[in-house]
Amino acid sequence: MMETIMVSAACGVMNSLLRKLATLLEKEYMLLKDVKHNITFLRNELASMNLLLFKLADIEDLDVQVKEWRNKIQELRTRVVEESDRRYRYKLDDSTFRPEMMEIDHRLKALYVDTNKLEGIDSPVEQIIQWLTGNGKHDQELNIMAIVGFGGLGKTTLAMQVYNKFKDKFDCTAFVSVSRGPNIKKVLMDLLKDVGAAIDTTDDEMRLINKLKGHLTKKRYFVVIDDLWDVSAWSFITCAFHQNNRGSRIIITTRKIDVAKACCLSSGDHIYEMQPLSVAASERLFFKRIFGSEERCPSHLKEASIKILRKCGGLPLAIITVSSLLASKDLTLDQWNRVANSIGSTLENNPDIEVMRKILSISYFDLPHYLKTCLLYISIFPEDYIINRKSLIVRWINEGFVQEEYGKNAHDIGESYFNELINRRLVQPWFIDHDSGSVVTCRVHDMILDLIITKSVEENFVTLLDSRELTSSPQNKIRRLSIQCGDGEPPALVLEESTSLSHVRSVTIFGHGKQLPSLSNMKALRVLDLEGCKGLENHHLENIERLIHLKYLNLRETEITELPKQVVKLQYLDTLDIRNTGVSELPPAIIQLRQLARLFIDLDTRLPYEIGKMQNLEELTHVNTCMYHMNFLKKLAQLSKLRELEISWDHYGTRVDKVSYAGILIHSLHILATHNLRSLTVHIMDEQSFPLHTWHPAPSALRRLHFDMNNNEQFPKFQPGWDHLSISKN
Repeated sequence: MMETIMVSAACGVMNSLLRKLATLLEKEYMLLKDVKHNITFLRNELASMNLLLFKLADIEDLDVQVKEWRNKIQELRTRVVEESDRRYRYKLDDSTFRPEMMEIDHRLKALYVDTNKLEGIDSPVEQIIQWLTGNGKHDQELNIMAIVGFGGLGKTTLAMQVYNKFKDKFDCTAFVSVSRGPNIKKVLMDLLKDVGAAIDTTDDEMRLINKLKGHLTKKRYFVVIDDLWDVSAWSFITCAFHQNNRGSRIIITTRKIDVAKACCLSSGDHIYEMQPLSVAASERLFFKRIFGSEERCPSHLKEASIKILRKCGGLPLAIITVSSLLASKDLTLDQWNRVANSIGSTLENNPDIEVMRKILSISYFDLPHYLKTCLLYISIFPEDYIINRKSLIVRWINEGFVQEEYGKNAHDIGESYFNELINRRLVQPWFIDHDSGSVVTCRVHDMILDLIITKSVEENFVTLLDSRELTSSPQNKIRRLSIQCGDGEPPALVLEESTSLSHVRSVTIFGHGKQLPSLSNMKALRVLDLEGCKGLENHHLENIERLIHLKYLNLRETEITELPKQVVKLQYLDTLDIRNTGVSELPPAIIQLRQLARLFIDLDTRLPYEIGKMQNLEELTHVNTCMYHMNFLKKLAQLSKLRELEISWDHYGTRVDKVSYAGILIHSLHILATHNLRSLTVHIMDEQSFPLHTWHPAPSALRRLHFDMNNNEQFPKFQPGWDHLSISKN
């Protein structure tokens, strides 16, 4: 009977709590989206629990298992009630849910900046004006100039300087801001107002477009569309501009290269990509704003100043923000070092720093959820790290951020994600393959990196461990661990006893092998990246078979000489990279890894004879074809999913019948290329030219063919029908 009373009491308290949750949801317009979702979920779950408690209240005699189940439910109920009571004790009531205050547009500073305080802007201004004036056959046409760059590079400032210097040459001018999620009607009304046309607030978008177009019909106009975010907004706005052959000009500023390209379709249009300030211009801007000139900077602050400027990375917004902050500080080395160490972190609570963060954050919040995840993942890499595009995409795939959909390959989807981050200028190309036009490596601006590190830590997405401290609370579960302690001889990594690695999904080490935690503690691990780890030895990989969920194993450029035999137990392994290691041969049992899609080895590393059984392979690098028997090359043709292949034709391999041997290889390559082989790289190290020119007809799947050969080697001459291929040589 007492048990029934306890359950009934729990139901009463739960009913009260459910009413409070319902009240919260009635004010849904005041709630953040995530909060509303969580409250809805909590209400529904508690309602189900309450219904069960009511049923239990009607049962006089409960068995032991049901009693235990009820006691779990009651414990959850108690915790929820305690949190609810705490909310009212601290008066987290309706008064805390206030409408968001409208903030001043922070770009206003850029519109009215003192030109005497600018650095490095004269040359871009003159170049853009020269483009806009021109002397060609398209001068009388409507020409468009797009200024592209990520937040904080000074696009708006540059556009305003051009506008002020150039506007007197036109009959009418306008400078309007579009921004993210624009109100097209307001943009059109602002344009009408600026060009001096009559406006009527009751007009709809179509009427406003017609009015603007009619007003501009016989006028030479100059318009700046600032902060354009998407092509759809441009498709509405551009309808209002009349092509009247009077030499009109439009400037748009945008953070996205694809938007710029969509706007600049005519031969007379131009795209100007913003670049960070040079070191010299950065120093002039920095010292001028604080001291009036570089010569007046105290000598004891010079080194700290250079450190600060390096973190600003030529970003005018960052330099101006930080210099304004420093101008209010004492001229002590401790103060300046503190600012240098706090750039991008939450340690420096300053309004100007917050403004900078908000401006940079706009690009982040504009991302769709899948791109936010991919961008946050880059916080794993240290400052100034050169990131390999292919490795990054593969890691995204192995982490589960990229999924195959509608028959599209996951790698192709990952490529599109990467390209979109490049287009949005959140990731900067570092090295570009000029033959294919693809980005090989990339970097992230220090300010962008600081932003995504902050977001990653806030969301407990990545935990960074450097020489100072962990960047997340020990109470949080570590999901992705990035260890960045340098490559010296540090002591073995010591984590707090309360720190659990049972939930960690990826571990990346930039430094020494001694920092590798025990593998036996990380049973949920999916990604283990030890590339470049100094002092990493074979024994560090003991217990690797316990990582039953491991998908990505990178041992590149380490001192590993032998793969542990237990690696064949990693049945979910997708990627294995052992390039530039001491591993000379893969264990024959490696063919049991039926999920392995990417295998990267050295030229002199021997593959297993039954290579054809690795049916899931999509990328294979690097195969010295002359190391193997003819039958091996025949089995190579069985890899029907292979998309990328890198091989060598090596003169060290002595063959009695070299012509027949080459014929078998060409036949196998032809079979692969009729399936999925898109990219083939051939290293020719034989005095006899590789006989690929005998390959005919051209395979339809192959898209890229690259030869690495001596300069004195004759480039193969191909028969007609190879026009769809990108063929290159170095």
